[in-house]
Amino acid sequence: MTSSSESTMSIDESSVISTSPLFAHVSKLMLLETATMSLVKEFAAAGPGCATANGLLNCFETTKVKLQLHSTANPVYATATTRGVMTQIAREEGVIRGLMTPG
Repeated sequence: MTSSSESTMSIDESSVISTSPLFAHVSKLMLLETATMSLVKEFAAAGPGCATANGLLNCFETTKVKLQLHSTANPVYATATTRGVMTQIAREEGVIRGLMTPG
């Protein structure tokens, strides 16, 4: 009779692990966790990115809308260019109230 230490079986450990149902379940969980963390990171980066873009570009959006509403028959702005309108709004209404306030 042979003892267990004497019996040697040639088993490829990687094939046993990769075909194991437990391994498949664990690897699916690891992939799901990785995807979830990636999604969380993207959402965490999107918030400050949108706030920064809105803060920096709102003055141009405001100017664009005011230029679209500008009538050549009854001009409100002395110079109907982006720079001219921004300058006049900043002088008359102030930078914060005139250019940076949304809406």
